[in-house]
Amino acid sequence: MSIISNQIIAIGVAMHNNAETIHRCLSSIVNQKNLKRKLSIILADDNSSDNWKEKIFDLLKDERIIQLNLNNCNVVKTRNAINDYIINNLKEVALICRLDADDEYSDNYVLSKIEEILDKENPDAIVSGNYLRLNGEIIERKNYAVKEFRDMNYILKRLKLMSENVSDAELPSCNLILSPKILKPYPNIKSGEDHYLLTYYLMNQDKYKIFLADNLLLTIYSLGGAVSSNNQKLDTYINCRKELYKRAVEFSKDKNKKI
Repeated sequence: MSIISNQIIAIGVAMHNNAETIHRCLSSIVNQKNLKRKLSIILADDNSSDNWKEKIFDLLKDERIIQLNLNNCNVVKTRNAINDYIINNLKEVALICRLDADDEYSDNYVLSKIEEILDKENPDAIVSGNYLRLNGEIIERKNYAVKEFRDMNYILKRLKLMSENVSDAELPSCNLILSPKILKPYPNIKSGEDHYLLTYYLMNQDKYKIFLADNLLLTIYSLGGAVSSNNQKLDTYINCRKELYKRAVEFSKDKNKKI
């Protein structure tokens, strides 16, 4: 295997009071094997009040982990701060990945599979799928980056079902991997900013080379707390998805509009 030592795969991890899951998340990154490129892990703590540093004391000695201490109290601002740091401070970044602090990579070789796609296809973006964890257990349902994402009508169908709170329709948005040359900021909305960003790229495949890794389940995504039982939070969750569907329909009719 030929090493490409001057290139970096950057992985952003946004964290707020994730002491119980952050060790599992970071371990799944630092234990990746068969990589040609260097890893940089940008761990952004957004005003946590728990004992997360105690939980990952052994991992913080890894020089690949870069700590950012933020006070945004806002996940969108934190995600964008991570990406800004990557763009402004790291050189020769080949890919920008995101892994939430309560998720993990599904095995120790998935990033090497992403590298294979990069080397073979040279895409602007890679979209893969994920397993789902509920109440600590990986469930049978999986969320794939299906080839039907090439079809705008299919995308609109999925978004409509999401707006109706159909959980099976959720996009695999946590698995969007981007070249820095096409990186866009997350929109400053209350919920579903990752779905907005993925929808933007899927609906602009005439502009970007998007590779759908339809057989790769990159991560294990935690469903815990995704939809709060609190009515106000549930309304926000649904309303943002209704707005995304509305904008996507308008965009499909007039591509000068923004999603």
